[in-house]
Amino acid sequence: MPLTSNRFTNMTKPPTDPRLQRCLTRLEHLFASWEECNGKPDNHGKDDTEALFEDAYILPTKIFSLERKEQDIKNKLAKLEEVLESITARMNEVDLDDPQCYDLHQAREIKLEDKSGKSEDVFLLDDPQYYALYHEREGAVEEQQRLTEEHSSVLAEMAKSKETSDQAMEINMEILEERHELEWFGRILDHIEPS
Repeated sequence: MPLTSNRFTNMTKPPTDPRLQRCLTRLEHLFASWEECNGKPDNHGKDDTEALFEDAYILPTKIFSLERKEQDIKNKLAKLEEVLESITARMNEVDLDDPQCYDLHQAREIKLEDKSGKSEDVFLLDDPQYYALYHEREGAVEEQQRLTEEHSSVLAEMAKSKETSDQAMEINMEILEERHELEWFGRILDHIEPS
């Protein structure tokens, strides 16, 4: 009898071994989850998995679409860079050694000396060819700025979607793991206390 008494005394004391404490805490959690899902592991976290379904399984399709859009924008930016280089090269072909062009340049430079902050390109705006190139370049620069902003926006949306999808997938995997643990817990309970 002293042995039984000693065993009973040891069971009523809180466990001192941290592993045993973690085990008991986990068992309490599993038992509470088991009761909450009425002994049906597939019901465990069902509301959560339904809510996370879109984030975990539909967002990857959106991410794929965003990746294609990002690649499309990159391609457009690369082509636009080529256009800008071509325009700049054509603008640089304006021959300042041509006396008419040189005189126009000198007259404009004198007018600009008093106006700080003006673009040096202004001196050639009287030349129709240069004027057309100037406006073509301005349009290309504006389009480049717009595409750069759109690219940044797509990258931000893609990063946010990936993060949301990854978090949802992680939570779903945790719920599936808990369901698996509950199945085993249920089998153990059946052996301890048959239905």
